[in-house]
Amino acid sequence: MKLKFAEILKEFWEKIIGKVESVMDKIRLSKKLKIPSREEMFFILCVAVGVFVYLFAQEISTTGEGDLGIILFTFVLMYGIIVFSNKKLLSVIEDVEIWEIIFGVLIILFSYYGVGLIKQSLGLGFRFGVTNTVIFLAGLTIVFYGIRRLDVTWAFFLLLAALSVANIVFIGNSPIDILAGRTLAPLEASWVSSLLNAFGYKTTVEGTSTVVFLDRYAVIAIGGECTGIQGMTLYTTLTGGMMIGTGIPYKKRAIFLCVGAAILFLLNFLRLVILSLVAYHYGMAEMYSVHEWLGGVIFLIFVFFFWVLVIGREIRKVSSDVCAEGKRKSDNTDGRVSDGSLGENRPRTSEKEQETGDSGSS
Repeated sequence: MKLKFAEILKEFWEKIIGKVESVMDKIRLSKKLKIPSREEMFFILCVAVGVFVYLFAQEISTTGEGDLGIILFTFVLMYGIIVFSNKKLLSVIEDVEIWEIIFGVLIILFSYYGVGLIKQSLGLGFRFGVTNTVIFLAGLTIVFYGIRRLDVTWAFFLLLAALSVANIVFIGNSPIDILAGRTLAPLEASWVSSLLNAFGYKTTVEGTSTVVFLDRYAVIAIGGECTGIQGMTLYTTLTGGMMIGTGIPYKKRAIFLCVGAAILFLLNFLRLVILSLVAYHYGMAEMYSVHEWLGGVIFLIFVFFFWVLVIGREIRKVSSDVCAEGKRKSDNTDGRVSDGSLGENRPRTSEKEQETGDSGSS
């Protein structure tokens, strides 16, 4: 009987996998080289992809936004951290079928060519942006973990979908930007002007959100996208993903999200003060130069330390509590088995005693 193409392909794939596993086993036995785990390989690949995406976006971006590359790099790197931190959860996925790998590769290719053509048809230009990166990460996840075990991976795909939705924040004149421009921008402009005046600078607020120095040409126009709303949205989405599978109570998760967003709002206020001082002392050209990278650097530093010192500490605490609870349960049930009567336990008898009892009763 003639084998179908799919069966031939599957047989060929199993032979390749068998040879690779054989080589890996030999390397493991030699103890000369440590083979990274699947999660470690995923994280390493994310770092490499993040660097490539950063350089690639900087090279072909037609938006004129200097921080696009750092945003994409942040997406990829932090998603890699999220997956790596959930390696125990993902370890139940032991194998991935060849058709899942092929499907994942097709999604990766679609993330550039397919999405690029769609963007071009909408007049957005054939460029690599946030949506491309999110779809690329979805394809990469399918290559490593497949799609058959959605009961395990659904939260990661949901996170990627949330990142894609959050992309509207990075589109100029979006409803969120407009709302932030009407509410947060005037507030921050007032705070910046008041703080500078308190330190002896002569400033005023023109319109609703433009800080103007009265004794020198230096102007800081604060729009909706300058209010920190992008960083707060990105932080909320990524941190929500970071806490997937951690066991942290949802009330604490909400507190972490709100506190982190509030701190980012204050850090953005500090960023605006720094930019104002740079504009005053070094000129507008230098201010625009610092503006390109200052926000991204502040965001990355804050998120790193907040994740490590606050959320990481809580994850370790929850893990130790779970382990302690499991040990207590183990100690309580050690040496006792259920006899099926109203939850009562009776001492466990050894096999030898059971044999003696059986022989005596026969």
